[in-house]
Amino acid sequence: LEAEGWNYSSGNNISRVSKKDVLIVDDFKKFNDVYGHKIGDEVLKNTVAVFRKEIEENGGMLFRYGGEEFMAIFSNMEMNEVCSIMEKGQSVLKTIKPGEDIKPVTVSIGIYTATPSLGDRIENFFSQADKLMYKSKAKGKDCYTAKEKKEVKLKDYDIGGYK
Repeated sequence: LEAEGWNYSSGNNISRVSKKDVLIVDDFKKFNDVYGHKIGDEVLKNTVAVFRKEIEENGGMLFRYGGEEFMAIFSNMEMNEVCSIMEKGQSVLKTIKPGEDIKPVTVSIGIYTATPSLGDRIENFFSQADKLMYKSKAKGKDCYTAKEKKEVKLKDYDIGGYK
């Protein structure tokens, strides 16, 4: 995937990416099985519309990751800002009912924040966010789990020894 100077193709190194979110529609199979594929499609469309608006208004990008799973990518944003965006999306989505007598749609989200280093692979960031999303599902769904990888500061050295 390429857009606006961001390079996300599989096997390539990360350049400017620092925040990854994986979100999955809770109980999506049940929507399809109980209410039919028309309602299932409506659930996906509503989810995309809500989260795309929140994410793109804040400089992020939303991609379909497969099935009912989506990936959001942000750059140069603090963890609390990303969490706030995801919370707002969750709240708005719950106000939209895909049909008469159908429960509101919820999502489980994994948020992984790290500053990429030269040679980091985007797959590692996606994998971390995906694991966190499954932790959200295990906690009962309709929530997010976030983790921030802190940078390790190394001492500055010069050729003559310690600075």
